[in-house]
Amino acid sequence: MYILRYFELFRYMVYCFFYGVVCETKSAAERESGCVLFVYGEYALKQSSSSEIVRVFNDVTGSRCVNVLTRDELSPWLFLHKFTYFVLYLLRSKRLDWISLIVCAGAAKARFDTKVIGRFLFDFNVIKLVTFCDAIGAENIFAQIVSDEDVVSYTLQHGQYRGLEEVNFSQDIEAISNFCSDYLFCWGEATVCEFEKYGIGRDRMLCVGRFMDRSNLTVVDELSSHGCFGVVFSGENSKLNNFDLVRFSELISSASGLGYYVKLHPSNSLKDYSDLFGSGFVGVIDDSNEYFKNTRFSIMAMTGFFIECIARKQIFYVCDVDGLAPVFRKFLPQLDVCSELSNLGSKELDFSALKLLFDSNEFQVEIVVSELFGVGNGIFL
Repeated sequence: MYILRYFELFRYMVYCFFYGVVCETKSAAERESGCVLFVYGEYALKQSSSSEIVRVFNDVTGSRCVNVLTRDELSPWLFLHKFTYFVLYLLRSKRLDWISLIVCAGAAKARFDTKVIGRFLFDFNVIKLVTFCDAIGAENIFAQIVSDEDVVSYTLQHGQYRGLEEVNFSQDIEAISNFCSDYLFCWGEATVCEFEKYGIGRDRMLCVGRFMDRSNLTVVDELSSHGCFGVVFSGENSKLNNFDLVRFSELISSASGLGYYVKLHPSNSLKDYSDLFGSGFVGVIDDSNEYFKNTRFSIMAMTGFFIECIARKQIFYVCDVDGLAPVFRKFLPQLDVCSELSNLGSKELDFSALKLLFDSNEFQVEIVVSELFGVGNGIFL
């Protein structure tokens, strides 16, 4: 355990000292007349769900935003500059433990990245700024810099954010605690309520629903019944929840006679779970359209995939695994060991009410275009 800890510390220190942020525009830049910047990291293009958000947001805005891509690039020559900052911060901290090393190394990288981003922004006449996620270092710096210049900033929601509890550890709290933009383009009222718990007013929340491609959505009501249900995995930060889901799935399969398909999260590796699958396991489906065509209902833990179930009107259940967050427990249909496992999929859900809570997209284009450009949406209809 100690070897692993020190190895991770070493990796982090190398990252902070030898990697620096690089910014590049991905679309035509109107530097003189003023522009709206849309900033996102290279990470956002590597997963289909996040790259879809980027693409749909650009469609909603009519591609009028200047896209700025950030990435960390290896630059060994940065070491001396950053190490100087690191030593200064370490002397100020008056402590020498591994936490101080992490904080001071991160602060040194952030200070250098701030200079790079500041020089990049100097070339633009920015009138509005949108970040993909304020919890990402470079994007957070963008939002803070423009805030000092009285430029209005926005950030996007890309998961069902929730706070921390003693039995509910989640990195989603970072999206709340690092929220520094003026406004959040959020999914719906459930997100508003979650942010209000932490003193962030609803006047900073703009309910626009999830930015998702709805052009090929097939409503499940129009499909015939299937002999399988679906199991949606969470990311690897919730790996134990996925183990519980597999156990639930085997119980459901045994009680109902239905097989089940698994939809993996992009961070999952099938080999980590293959030993847990029993006779009910049918296979893995990656494509969402294929998934819904072949499943009768879905079970999941704390994942934002339930938004797609709401959009397609497919019955779904959130498994009451250890530490189910209140935002899931309060509003969503639940499944536990006491549930009637043989009759799942027959429950009726109020999808209209769920849409208002989690995917209030009725006026998405109007709100986004009005906020960013101060005009109506006529050309986008």
